[in-house]
Amino acid sequence: MRWTAALVTPLRLALALALLILAWLGMALAFAAVLGVALAAGAAEHRLSLWSDQSTRWRARLDGWASLATYACIPLGAYWLRPELAHGEAVTFWAVTAAIAVPASFAFIKYGTVTGYRARSALIASCALGAAAVVLFAGGPIWPLQLTTAALVLAALEETAIIAVLPHPLAEAQTLPAALRIRRERFADLQE
Repeated sequence: MRWTAALVTPLRLALALALLILAWLGMALAFAAVLGVALAAGAAEHRLSLWSDQSTRWRARLDGWASLATYACIPLGAYWLRPELAHGEAVTFWAVTAAIAVPASFAFIKYGTVTGYRARSALIASCALGAAAVVLFAGGPIWPLQLTTAALVLAALEETAIIAVLPHPLAEAQTLPAALRIRRERFADLQE
């Protein structure tokens, strides 16, 4: 079972590529279905890595790249499949885009890689975002996405703060208070 979680990451990356192709081709229902599978695969990978004790720094980074690839497809898909959203719902569109891009960019600048923090707030917000995006791309209303945007922005702010606090990525930092405690306990010499 230990190797199962490691096999899901390439699948998730392939699904992200499929999402880009489907969005480019204008296949909204297929995009929604593949997005649902990609998000379920991400949740399964997280559970499998915890269950099989594969929550290493390396696994967290791979998971971070696969998650970034999947979630980056949401604004790109919205732009290609529902271009009216980029204009008519510009605040929601750009808030979601920034909430995905800012923590990933900051982590890449600071650490040279994306993180797989899986902060609790980010897990909740990403699940809500995924469900709202699937509904949206399946032809549903935008209001679920509008409701989740605030939670997504708050989660992005927390993840950015965690990155700012820690000198290197640590998968066990799931909240800002936990990151502050870890910094105080493990990196006290850096504060002096």
